[in-house]
Formats: sequence, structure tokens, C-alpha cells
Amino acid sequence: ATADAINAGFMSPAEVRAAVARSLSDPLQLPSLSNFESFFVLRALASANESALAMGLVRRHWSYVTELNATTTWERFDPQHLDAGAMSVDSPPVNVMNDRTSMSHPWGSGATSFLSKAGLGVVPTLPGYKTWDALPLLLGEPGSMLLRSVRGKVPTPTGAIALDVDLDRGLFNVTVPATTVGRIGLPKLRRGLASV
Repeated sequence: ATADAINAGFMSPAEVRAAVARSLSDPLQLPSLSNFESFFVLRALASANESALAMGLVRRHWSYVTELNATTTWERFDPQHLDAGAMSVDSPPVNVMNDRTSMSHPWGSGATSFLSKAGLGVVPTLPGYKTWDALPLLLGEPGSMLLRSVRGKVPTPTGAIALDVDLDRGLFNVTVPATTVGRIGLPKLRRGLASV
């Protein structure tokens, strides 16, 4: 409910900060959510400028599934099963969680959309991407939950906007259609970029 209220814009910035601190900042309180429900928490955390918390949820909820060699998105995954040692790469996940868990659940793939949108941060500011912003939200310092690099393309009616950012190499490359105008946000870090 907290994430829904944040996503709907029903809270002031002060109320959002308080709600995140009260309900969304403890990763051990969130695992009971399905992967589908967790997507809405990711959106709320991103809109509250809590990128590190959002990436912590991605790593705890979805990364563990890939470490278990999953090739599909699951309906539900509770990381506490891994934490308690009740699940390993060789254990059948359905038997550990429950016998009604779908192991091929497309609407459990919210992390993919979130990582693409918030990771690249490319959004239109006028219809058809005539103007746009590229503001990668998930980049951060070494040792944090945040990413060190992002790369991807966003299709637009006049061609793709391609972003390739690698903080360890000090690189930020953007390729854009000639007929568009964009605003690019560079991450605020303790290290300079070698080239733009």
C-alpha cells in the first residue's frame, strides 16, 4: 500500500521520506512480496530517489534467482529460503517454497523493465523523443549496491538513443538521432570522466 501511494503521487516529499524509512527501507521486511508486487516497490523507491535501496531489492530478489540457474522469471521467490540454507542450486525450488509456484511467470520480470528504465534513465520530454533526458539513476561508488556500468539502446521514431557508461574506465558515450535534442546527467562521483 505504501508503494502504491508513492507511485500515485498521493504523498508530499516529506511523507514519502517518512514512508520509505518506515515501510520500505528494511530488505528483510520485503521478501514476502511476489516478484510482481516488488516491481511497484522498485518504482516507488526510484521515485523517492532511493536508488541504493531499489538495487538492494533487485539484487536480493532477482539476482538470487539467476544464481540458482533460473532461465525464466518466477512468480515468487523468498530470499529467506536461501538465507536459511533451505535452498541451493540443486534443490527443486517449487518443493522448497510451495507446490503452487509458477516457475515461468512473465509478469514477475519487473526488474528487467526497472533496470532498463532507471539504469539508462532515457525518457522523452516531448512526444516522439524530439527532446529527451538521459539521467542514469542506478550508478554509484564501488562497494555500494549500485551499478558501475550501464549500456543499452532506447528505440525512438527517428532512431535509437544509445548509452554506454563505465565508471571504472571513466567513460560516458551517447549516440543520438541527429534530429533530437537531449539533456544528459552525469553521475556525481568522486572520480572524473576521461571523456564525454
